[in-house]
Amino acid sequence: QIQSGLRFDYRNINSAEYLEDNIVLFPTLNENYKSLNYALGAVYSMNKINLRANFSSGFRSPNTSELLSNGVHHGTNRFLVGNSTLENEQATQIDFSLDYNNEHLNFSVNPFFNSIQNYIFLTPTGSMIDDAPVFDYRQNNAILYGGELAFHYHPHLIHWLHLESNISTVMAQNDEGEALPLIPATRINSTVKAILDQKGVFQITDIFINHIYKFDQNRIGAFETTTPSYHLLNAGINFKINAKSFPIECSTGIKNLLNEKYIDHLSRLKSMDILNQGRNFYIQARINLQRSMKK
Repeated sequence: QIQSGLRFDYRNINSAEYLEDNIVLFPTLNENYKSLNYALGAVYSMNKINLRANFSSGFRSPNTSELLSNGVHHGTNRFLVGNSTLENEQATQIDFSLDYNNEHLNFSVNPFFNSIQNYIFLTPTGSMIDDAPVFDYRQNNAILYGGELAFHYHPHLIHWLHLESNISTVMAQNDEGEALPLIPATRINSTVKAILDQKGVFQITDIFINHIYKFDQNRIGAFETTTPSYHLLNAGINFKINAKSFPIECSTGIKNLLNEKYIDHLSRLKSMDILNQGRNFYIQARINLQRSMKK
């Protein structure tokens, strides 16, 4: 199977000048952003294997925050400085995937390579304004590459047991080989799940334990700080209440079961040394109103 396509985008941003005490805080802006993009993909299937390949271009125009920011973002305690001269991001990407599926095993590998002209990124500058670290929106040519490897296995003799795991990574650098800031760390996400076949009004559908491991992020941009590795352990139960009028799907569990103290590399509160959430409990209920109304 082969698929291709073309797409044209056009965007206009028109913003008036804003003065405060005769100082220009936000300049006049009247810019047009447009781009013609393409995609070409192919899929080849043989027995239990699917091969996919895609070659495409992409486009993103800068948004008003990237163009016109000039002040402290109090949700992150960052002083953001926009850049009204930013141009379109224009990307060219090639990616592949190999999927193997049989009755008990699903396996996939998906590498990619992306070259981006005029990549827009937010970076710390090492300076302070109004007691807040200054972050600038900047632009440079960039290369991003990486991929994902995943499998899902449920043994024939223990059909209710499901083992799932995936590892994902991305590397990013400018055209001079320097690391770009605010790139997520490599992650392994693994789950052990027991799927139960219960009957009755109250029905437990599955029980799971999930483990997430984030590697050290030492490949950082200028004025950016490294982030150590950490583990997160989560557990939960999903169940149904099969009421005749209002069937309810519920889930409950614990996130960060071991109360790990950590700060995610992409946390907007990292500069303030504010930790991510510790051990926390949740419960969720969903009522299928569509099904109820049909009855």
